[in-house]
Amino acid sequence: MKKLFLLLFIVSCMQAYTVPPSNSERSECLSDLDCPILDCFTYPCGTLECEDNKCVLKEPEEICVVGGCSGQLCISIYEDGVTTCEWKSEYGCYAEYGSCALIDGKCQWEPTDDLKACIRDRT
Repeated sequence: MKKLFLLLFIVSCMQAYTVPPSNSERSECLSDLDCPILDCFTYPCGTLECEDNKCVLKEPEEICVVGGCSGQLCISIYEDGVTTCEWKSEYGCYAEYGSCALIDGKCQWEPTDDLKACIRDRT
């Protein structure tokens, strides 16, 4: 069942990125209501919206996750979080005091005093 859901999700995402070319008749619109109903539609992986009289893809909001073999990375869900599998004692600070969040448009660890002190003490 999970495989079927994943397949359906991938297919719907692929369709979300099928944006009509900007020179096609179907891409012209005067307002959100004038956008062709099948072309400007919300999908789970993005939204087609009317902008400058064209249907354009709006990327989904950034989602931050903990990644890396030792949980030391704070990355976008769309990034590759592969690292070597090593352990440094300061990596434990991220699990104990870290908060992976979108800060200034980028996924990063929130630099709290507790996190900074822990890393300083363990390095």
